[in-house]
Amino acid sequence: MQISSLRLSGTNDENNEIPFDQFISTLRNFIETLITASSSKREIWLIPPFGDHSAEEDCSEYRKVLLLEEPDTPPALSATVPVFIYDIQRGMGKALTVDGLHPTAEGQELLATNFAEFVKARWDVVRRQSENTKSRNGGT
Repeated sequence: MQISSLRLSGTNDENNEIPFDQFISTLRNFIETLITASSSKREIWLIPPFGDHSAEEDCSEYRKVLLLEEPDTPPALSATVPVFIYDIQRGMGKALTVDGLHPTAEGQELLATNFAEFVKARWDVVRRQSENTKSRNGGT
């Protein structure tokens, strides 16, 4: 499999102070925009909103739990393209941020490592699927 493009986009501004249903609606619209922007979309990878480690009340943790633990959330986000949700923030805390939200160099390194683990895992799955398809089709 050849990756032709990787687009990084976000809706973090929709993270706080809105009802969860509105958050999901905005996320669905965002996904549909990504899908219609290019016909070559094979998968969409989502990262839950980043938390504000200095805020008294941080909605992102609640939203992350709902996104990751609701079994119907990823399929409900798009009927046409598989959606995978992965939390790259494992291990992040206030000490790895400049201001409670934006990561320090060490925080960026942790996020990059976590993201690389996800990419490798997805790549291995896609590679195996491709090999299985080729073997079913006689190697072509």
